[in-house]
Amino acid sequence: MLPLDAIKTTLDALPIAAALVSGEGRLIFANGMWVSAEQKYKDDGLMSVVGEAWPNEGLYDQRLYQNLSREIGYIFDGSRDKINQKAELDHRGYSYNLNIDLTPLPSGSTTLCLVCIRLDMNAYSSPDQPSALRPDNYLILNSLREGVVIQDAKGVITANNPASEIILGLSADQMRGLTNADPQWGTIWEDGTPCPAENHPSSLAISTGKPVLDFTMGVHHSSGNISWLKINSQPIFAEGSQTPYMSITSFVDITEERRRQQMFKAVSERLQLALDAGDIGIWEYNISSRQLSWDDTMYKIFDTTPEDFNGSVDDALSFIHPEDSTDIRDKLTRSIETQCGFTTEFKILTRSKELRYVYVAAKVLLNNQAKPDTIISINRNITAERSITEEIKKSREKLKQFIERMPVGAISIEDKAITLNNYAEVITGYKKEEIADIDDLFRKLKDVNGQRCNQLQDLMSTGTFGKCTVLNIRRKDDEMRWIEFNGCKLEDGQAWVMKDITDQVSAEAKLKHLAFYDSLTQLPNRAAIEDRLHESIGRAERNGHTLGLLVLDLDLFKNVNDTYGHPIGDQLLVVVAERLKNNIRIGDMMGRIGGDEFMVVVENPKDEASLLDKCQALIAEISKKVELSNNVVLSTGICIGASIFPNHGKDAVTLFKNSDTALYKAKALGRNKAQIYKPSFTVALKTRLTMEQRIDKAFANEEFSLHYQPIVDCATNEIVSAEALIRWHDEELGYISPADFIPIAEETGKIIEIGDWVTHESCKQLAQWKSSGLDLSCLSVNLSPKQFSDEALFRSIQSALNTWGIDPKQLALEITEGILMNNRSLTKNLLLNLKALGVRLAIDDFGTGYSSLAYLKYFDVDILKIDRSFIKDIDREPSDFQITSAIISIAKTFNLKVVAEGVENIEQLDLLNDVNCNLYQGFFKSPALPSHKFKQLFTP
Repeated sequence: MLPLDAIKTTLDALPIAAALVSGEGRLIFANGMWVSAEQKYKDDGLMSVVGEAWPNEGLYDQRLYQNLSREIGYIFDGSRDKINQKAELDHRGYSYNLNIDLTPLPSGSTTLCLVCIRLDMNAYSSPDQPSALRPDNYLILNSLREGVVIQDAKGVITANNPASEIILGLSADQMRGLTNADPQWGTIWEDGTPCPAENHPSSLAISTGKPVLDFTMGVHHSSGNISWLKINSQPIFAEGSQTPYMSITSFVDITEERRRQQMFKAVSERLQLALDAGDIGIWEYNISSRQLSWDDTMYKIFDTTPEDFNGSVDDALSFIHPEDSTDIRDKLTRSIETQCGFTTEFKILTRSKELRYVYVAAKVLLNNQAKPDTIISINRNITAERSITEEIKKSREKLKQFIERMPVGAISIEDKAITLNNYAEVITGYKKEEIADIDDLFRKLKDVNGQRCNQLQDLMSTGTFGKCTVLNIRRKDDEMRWIEFNGCKLEDGQAWVMKDITDQVSAEAKLKHLAFYDSLTQLPNRAAIEDRLHESIGRAERNGHTLGLLVLDLDLFKNVNDTYGHPIGDQLLVVVAERLKNNIRIGDMMGRIGGDEFMVVVENPKDEASLLDKCQALIAEISKKVELSNNVVLSTGICIGASIFPNHGKDAVTLFKNSDTALYKAKALGRNKAQIYKPSFTVALKTRLTMEQRIDKAFANEEFSLHYQPIVDCATNEIVSAEALIRWHDEELGYISPADFIPIAEETGKIIEIGDWVTHESCKQLAQWKSSGLDLSCLSVNLSPKQFSDEALFRSIQSALNTWGIDPKQLALEITEGILMNNRSLTKNLLLNLKALGVRLAIDDFGTGYSSLAYLKYFDVDILKIDRSFIKDIDREPSDFQITSAIISIAKTFNLKVVAEGVENIEQLDLLNDVNCNLYQGFFKSPALPSHKFKQLFTP
């Protein structure tokens, strides 16, 4: 057995509290860990000092005291060879697990009791140890749960206890003879780098002759994992020697403790980050010492420093606003008395006289005797939140006032209760006090039949939110109004916005009529009849029927206008429309497709002969004499071109084209002629081919030029922009009208090349004018339907703008008749791209049937150009003026600029000013001019 001095040296190397108790129950030795723990847990009576009795009569748990007193007696009377006692200790609000080992230890002729006390037993838990003694009879080593190895002066392991085998995963046979330099240890520092053998604790203890304490090191366990050990190594000297002859090294496995510490550190860091991010301060009040301790954030919240705070309650209360300090003192007192925490808010006045609001939440912690020991509290500066709350309160009041004064009706519903704003009273005709609840609203608002408005009840009962619903509602005064409802779900009910759109519905009805009906004849316009033609083709295809398409054109109608004036021409068109209407069958459809052209869709004609007979009957009826105003008697002629589905085409475009070709053939034959399309009609195509060749030649010979017609501000009569118009002077044929070559260019695709040239030439001219001091706000160029089918259109326009450095908003693109009618989605995408580029978009010749008002809501345009046919007689014909006025009014609702075309006199201009028309162009200011003459218009 080891001598007593060696036993004490060994115990001093242990990382746990260990002591020796004599048979008289007195403590005769305590290691360093025991002495430290005795000071820390003095109030709990867990340890004693050397010379005093153990167990301590002042032990915190009397039942544990009695058990230990009884069990230490078993040790000394030899009835038990080892005793383990487990218990729990609550210390300053924290809970610890205790593991107390009692082991008999022979020493000379007497027996001592080895007492080992561990805190937080989980950190040191290990399987039960073997109770048998090792052959080397080191009873004290075998009784410990800490691993112990004994090494000679060369570092060779000569002995070990069973706990070391478990911790290191090696048997005694495997361990004996190993040194610190053996590579299987794989020892590492805490940072993961290798730890050399000479730096091992036992090596240092032997080499320095001094104990090495609390050394942390990682070793490779036989399982392949890294085990982390807390190590103490003590050098052992022979009597009278200054050189150690061996070392005793004890160690515990702290792998799990280290893992928990790292986890706790990570959690603590995250918690501190949360506290810092939330600007949360913590204070702790020790009830017995009556002292407060603050963290750094508390000083920040209270705008003070540790030097200016002495830690007393009175000092802390001095920072608190006098209105709140008494209440806080009372709450502290009551929390101690009741052992209950509290939450509250209080004000503080900082050194800079800033008023702050602080939220506090406090909790009372109890000691082992279940008495209040500490109050811990979190504090947060909520000044900004209070300010926001006040702002929200003010905002809510402003919102309430805003809702009350909104120019739309607002209804809020909570259960059956209903609240109306002022404009809701105007819309419904009922005062707030007249509507008792939501059911009363349903009863009082009637439908068109004067009955309870079930549609409104269904709308609000089913909660159809997120989309507008329009209902025709009878007000209190029996007036029917169109009301738009749009609702949303609230946390505690519903909210509905009511908008009286009666005027808008009326305007849309008129707009729809204008969109699909010709304003002069009241016949369907081109858009409407083309829609019907598509439907008829589909129906005929499904039923196996035929379909006739007639295109009619009045003979010499231009002569009528030139001879008798446009009013007579308009009367003639109305008469023709009536005669057509009266001479088609039920189920057939007709319309005016523009100018003096009409279209008739004949359902299921028997054959070509019967369709030709129909054409002749219409010619006979229309060519009859007609008496018009001012005793004008006319006998007009008409030509008709016809095609038959499916013989002459299976789609609307082909049928119309072939009917149009037949019409050209008929007109070539003279007045009052009709022709059914035949493939042999090639004359027009040959003409087009010739014209196409001349167009190619015109480009080569630079025969094209641009003229510019001023666009003028109606109010100031000043030129603000212009329209670029192409002119062609052929070296053989002389001047060729755009009306003659543009349609052919459109048909052949040459219009794309012409259009690109016009765009680039226009941008070039804009740049030249600007460099010479003439800076127009905008220059308009015309785009044809064919150009919109060209994928390169966008790039061409972009190239022209970039090449000549033109601001996109200075270029306006005028859209011709076919663009908005065909392929709406493709057209819209291209227009959106052009708008994104920055150019302006204009609808040309508006109102003639070439363009439809219905597309104004679909396409994002900037400018509306009213066709000259509406302008020419506005000073003589009230109906033309009313139509023009209506178009301008509608355009204003879409925020469009309006340009009146064909203004020829001051009377027309005055009328346009009366209805707030923006711009005009026409001979009253100037015809289209070459660039140099156009520039002269700006010279005084």
